[in-house]
Amino acid sequence: MNRNKVINLRNKARKLERPPFPISRPNERYTGAVEGEYLDVLTNKRTGEQQVIHGRNLIVSDFSKLVAALLSGEGGYSGITYWAVGQGEGTLWDTLTTTQRQAKSISSLSALYNEITRVVAGLNYLDASDNVTATVTGKLEVTATFGATVSGYLREFGLFGANATAIIDSGVMVNHRAHAVIGLNIGADTLVLTRTLWLTL
Repeated sequence: MNRNKVINLRNKARKLERPPFPISRPNERYTGAVEGEYLDVLTNKRTGEQQVIHGRNLIVSDFSKLVAALLSGEGGYSGITYWAVGQGEGTLWDTLTTTQRQAKSISSLSALYNEITRVVAGLNYLDASDNVTATVTGKLEVTATFGATVSGYLREFGLFGANATAIIDSGVMVNHRAHAVIGLNIGADTLVLTRTLWLTL
């Protein structure tokens, strides 16, 4: 998906929030230092119809382990490499209110509740105007696309790094988000889920 379109969709979603974005939410921040914001765009490839979902995510406590490993030059460790999705605790989550569902994202989590799959994440540095830059900055844009080869009922996601591999539950988890169920490619139509997340350090 065109990056400029993603940014425009995010900015529109921000304006619709009450109170306006950003806002400090203690249960969705890590020691007040790192902020996470995401935008999902679910596209029906047959009809072209798109659904846009915007929100925040919880930076989990294990994030500090990843930072420590990188600062110490731990061998075999790297930054964020995978974006994982899971089905949470199944249909139980579908009966929860938004507040109850968000409460499933807790700082002590070290893995998804029930990971389904993961894909390699793309990363870019962003400047103060949200433009991609080759210069190291304190803001990252993380992207991932879940296409026709991914199917299931998605209810959660997380980013993984350090010693993460393509193997489910491997690596150190950076963040977590429990969200309303997304039925991806369980019907006749092909759906593509494009996810973009912004981390501000």
